Amino acid sequence: MDARRFLPVTAVAASLLASGCVSLLPKPPPPSPLYALAHFQPEAALGAANSEGAIIGLQAPEGPAAMLGDDLVWRRDQRVAFVEGAAWSGPARVQLVALLADALRRRPGVRAAALTNEGARPDVQLRWTVDAFEVQEDTGSAPVAHFVASAFLLDARNRALISTKRVGISMPLAKRGSAEAARALRDAAQSGINEIAGWAGSESQAFIQKTASKAAAPG
Repeated sequence: MDARRFLPVTAVAASLLASGCVSLLPKPPPPSPLYALAHFQPEAALGAANSEGAIIGLQAPEGPAAMLGDDLVWRRDQRVAFVEGAAWSGPARVQLVALLADALRRRPGVRAAALTNEGARPDVQLRWTVDAFEVQEDTGSAPVAHFVASAFLLDARNRALISTKRVGISMPLAKRGSAEAARALRDAAQSGINEIAGWAGSESQAFIQKTASKAAAPG
């Protein structure tokens, strides 16, 4: 057989490959969706909003690693799953403390909110744990986003407990899907964090005033 009969076919294949019209590799899967809890890093929210008040030292929340990592957690009938491969744009632990720092600096009675490893000398320290940050769905019921946290305000000088606060927020999902799950979780977290910030601002201001009164009192 005359090999010249195959030249046109070879030439066409080479032309198609060179032009990028033919790919020998499979198409890559679509990227997993990413959702943001906070659009800034914790350090960006630490500036003073008030000239007077308490400096509050912060730490990232403690809690289950699965809930405070990158994944959106969806619990079905007490079994943990993850939402369609979707993820937060960064660890939830980091983004939640950024939300809290921003909420605190907007409260009267708070001069600044600073991470405890940033070198600031706080008047009080705020420790907190996140017990639930997930969508929960039981058979026959609609899915609901839950944010549950406990906060502890401590005297920075001696770690004495000043006050405690527990919040629990539930946000029903309007529909199924990763975008709606992320929205409901973000709204629940923001609402709970706003409660914590309001409590911490009031308690810190009262603590500072009480401490100042004791210091001014005659010996």
